[in-house]
Amino acid sequence: VPRYDAYGTFAGFLGSCIDITENREANDALSRSAGDLERRMRERNRDLENQKAAALDLANEADAARQRAEKAQSQFLALLEAAPEAMLVADLTGRILISNGRTRRLFGYAWDKLVGASLSLLLPEWEGADPGAAGWFRPAYLQEPGKAWEAIARGGDGNSFPVEISLSPMESEDGTLIIAAIRDISARKLAEEASRKSLLEKEALLKEVHHRVKNNLQVISSLI
Repeated sequence: VPRYDAYGTFAGFLGSCIDITENREANDALSRSAGDLERRMRERNRDLENQKAAALDLANEADAARQRAEKAQSQFLALLEAAPEAMLVADLTGRILISNGRTRRLFGYAWDKLVGASLSLLLPEWEGADPGAAGWFRPAYLQEPGKAWEAIARGGDGNSFPVEISLSPMESEDGTLIIAAIRDISARKLAEEASRKSLLEKEALLKEVHHRVKNNLQVISSLI
């Protein structure tokens, strides 16, 4: 600030000095903090983007896995439906989960009457069943996959008929499941019965012929 004496003559300048070291240090610290915050925000945003990309990859993998599972299930159901025999899938308690069209036609039940029902509905007196145990199937009947067991089945009309049943355990996400193939063997049993009767008739005829020949020989012997 200019300074003048009593006569108005310039006498110099009047000044003051302020130490701004602390202010400068504070500004520098604030700038560094702002820089650190910006850096952390960039890192945070980068981490969020990475997490988002990873989550998207997981979602895509899950969707692909779901599609593969749906395709496999669709193929399995198509194969089951195309099978030439009655086929069904049950859990270890004997509860029917899936049945194909031939099963429904063989037993005379609609789809919604079979799914969720017990195999006892179709095989009420099968010796391979053990409803009192932990599972519906006797263990011995699951230890020989594909072996044919004979049983008497009962249709929706109450009529009984002979069948052959083969069991095959299958592991799934829900635990062990049982694939059962059921064949109506009524025609075979009738043929076997007819063959047995025919054999018995032939044996009876042979015995009769043998008896008559024996008698004739005795008569001839007595005449000689």
